[in-house]
Amino acid sequence: QPLYREIIRRLGLIAALVPTCDEFFLSHALDDYAELHKQAYFFVTGTPVAPWDDMPDLHFHQATMADHAATAALNDEFIDKLEERIARGEIHIGLLDGAVVALGIRERGHLLPDCASIGMLVAQAHRQQGIGTRMLRYLRSVCEVQGLRPLAGCGYD
Repeated sequence: QPLYREIIRRLGLIAALVPTCDEFFLSHALDDYAELHKQAYFFVTGTPVAPWDDMPDLHFHQATMADHAATAALNDEFIDKLEERIARGEIHIGLLDGAVVALGIRERGHLLPDCASIGMLVAQAHRQQGIGTRMLRYLRSVCEVQGLRPLAGCGYD
């Protein structure tokens, strides 16, 4: 525990995604947390990425500053520092018939630089249609092209 707390202090960590399959990390995180949000989206790396481009009217791309207003409208409080993250190339969007219906984030790991955390948000009216699944598949492929191992951490309502 003292070493765990020192790592948290030195890195200035304020949030972490903790997979339940990592019992060692999970036990330390549960000993010392202020707030807990359950997450739910998992996949196995090393398997081929399933198609994400099988819906003809759904398109994904890395967001640019021209997309900022549309992404901000959907974002609410899902992604912090949205403008900075767009500038760093971390934000991706899903467009259905030209309208932004999904946001994705690919954030390179600080502790594990060969990994990237990926997550997504789908507009309420477009949930349960497979858009979130396709966004994660798209983000997995982005990570693979960049030589990163993707780790999912998507919340659910």
